[in-house]
Amino acid sequence: MKRAYSRAFDPPAPVVPVRVRAPSGLDVATVDGKLDTGADLCAVPERLVTELDLPPVRAVRAAGFQGTLEEVVVFRLDLEIDGLSFPHVEALATRRPYVIVGRNVLRRLLVRLDGPRAQLEIRRPKPA
Repeated sequence: MKRAYSRAFDPPAPVVPVRVRAPSGLDVATVDGKLDTGADLCAVPERLVTELDLPPVRAVRAAGFQGTLEEVVVFRLDLEIDGLSFPHVEALATRRPYVIVGRNVLRRLLVRLDGPRAQLEIRRPKPA
């Protein structure tokens, strides 16, 4: 999948449509997902945790970009990016209106960020 960076961010950012559902759930939400190579885990908007009844998995201590540690709950969900499925992904809740696609998903993909052209390319690696 190739796409232009989203100009909804300043500077423009790599964003993809993401489908989120509870594992084995029927309800699905489609939201923007911002790729974040600095995030260990994915994060989903708080409203989706409630709307989709995402199951909690465990509590962890996490630090945001400001470095403040706090205890947060990790939830489990199924994620889909452009037809590529990622079942049983762990994610935190965020106050942001979009999904943060972290390294726990990005490590399974080939991602090419072309900053000068403001373009993004994502694909699955070829089987070895």
